[in-house]
Amino acid sequence: MCEHYVARAAEPFRLDELWPFTERLERYGIAGFGWGAAWVASDGSIGAHRDVRPYRDDPARETVGAVETTAALVHLRRPSKLSTLGPADTQPFDDPAGRFAFSHNGDLREVRAWRRRYRDAGRIHGRADTEVGARWLEDEWGSAEPTALLARLHKTFRGQANLSTLSADGTAVATAPASISSEPTSV
Repeated sequence: MCEHYVARAAEPFRLDELWPFTERLERYGIAGFGWGAAWVASDGSIGAHRDVRPYRDDPARETVGAVETTAALVHLRRPSKLSTLGPADTQPFDDPAGRFAFSHNGDLREVRAWRRRYRDAGRIHGRADTEVGARWLEDEWGSAEPTALLARLHKTFRGQANLSTLSADGTAVATAPASISSEPTSV
């Protein structure tokens, strides 16, 4: 299972302030099959970096670490299916309209019909179930608050999954399986 977290602060911070924790999370967790980060840029857009190498082996982490932000989403991969190792499956996923970034760990179980629909529309590029969830969020974004959307996403796809979004306005939402059935936690 992947590892991921969100970080927010009232004042801007450099992403590399998170790197000691990220390094420990990869080392002592079960990740190490790629990583990615999304952050709110100073112009209000969402910046992102993804690499198929482990965090510890990606030389770009130094450049990414120099970025200043007030909110970030970091994802360390440990895919359930090793067939999903590749750039198209590396998280967090960006919304093409720039509204949010999305990541998850766990298993979204009921994705087949949705995957087929998005593939037929030319919107699926990888094999990870997270991408299916990201496409669903693209279509539903704005119909409810992010916390309610993640609850609906989980209800739609079922399974055991922790879900996280980072909105362009800096709102970060993280859920855990127990909170999905009631109210996800907004941080």
